[in-house]
Amino acid sequence: MKRTLLSLAPVATLILLPILAGCRDGENSLTGPATGERALSGQVMTVGDLSGASPAGIAVTALGQAAVTGIVGRSVLVDKVAVTDAAGRFTFMGLSSGNVQLAFFA
Repeated sequence: MKRTLLSLAPVATLILLPILAGCRDGENSLTGPATGERALSGQVMTVGDLSGASPAGIAVTALGQAAVTGIVGRSVLVDKVAVTDAAGRFTFMGLSSGNVQLAFFA
């Protein structure tokens, strides 16, 4: 399965590059309440070959976020998904600390 995913990486890069190039207002806007939870918001804008296409319904995934499960407090990694609205806006709440890696899927 890893071989398949790696072989799709160049194709996915070509498809997502115009979308990623248009992401604005959220790339450095990590904020959050005093409890340590963080929020991330941004807006996807279509450019290049996708210029003029609707940014609505693009899935934005925050990869590998820590989530505490059960009484013993074990942490597991989960992916959080947000879907863009009609203007291409997305928001994540309760992100874990550390770097946030985003993936965009049309």
